[in-house]
Amino acid sequence: MLMITAFCLKHCLERIIRSFSSQCSRKSTDVLSEKNYPMLIFFNVFLFLFTLPHLIVSTRCYFCTSMLSSDIDDSAKEAMKNLVYTNFNPPPTHELCALSDDIEFRIVQQIDCGDDRCVLVKAFEKNLHFVMRGCEKSLSRVAPLEPSCTTGSPSVCVCESDLCNHSPISNSPANIALILLFIAFMW
Repeated sequence: MLMITAFCLKHCLERIIRSFSSQCSRKSTDVLSEKNYPMLIFFNVFLFLFTLPHLIVSTRCYFCTSMLSSDIDDSAKEAMKNLVYTNFNPPPTHELCALSDDIEFRIVQQIDCGDDRCVLVKAFEKNLHFVMRGCEKSLSRVAPLEPSCTTGSPSVCVCESDLCNHSPISNSPANIALILLFIAFMW
């Protein structure tokens, strides 16, 4: 699918360049001719500069809090609530937040965090299963954290790539598409 999209975009841009070159010179319609080579270089530089901020600055993170199980007693819920609200600004709850291996996990809300990092907080003990995901600056009320994971329960993981607060670390398909488009137009 990604390659088809890249091919279609390349084809459309070649037609635009042909149209532009025919209006300018009316002699050559070959996109890869020596006369059009500076235009292609200009376009590639423009594409690179356009995609660079998205590749470097903007980080997307999952943004959710899991719901506590109904079989947890009220005193444990209150203690958990106090712990969470003392250290964090929890995002909205989502029933799939703790189920990152579920195929439907992709529908969990994502948020653009700018130049921020993603955070994953997990607490798993007996019948307590709690997960919170979000951007570090908006989620954490404590000092900035090191990009790593703590062990034990609760554990806090801080990471710096798109949607890395999902269990398996992954890259955003949009960023991969932009990189492939840039490479395709460099040839």
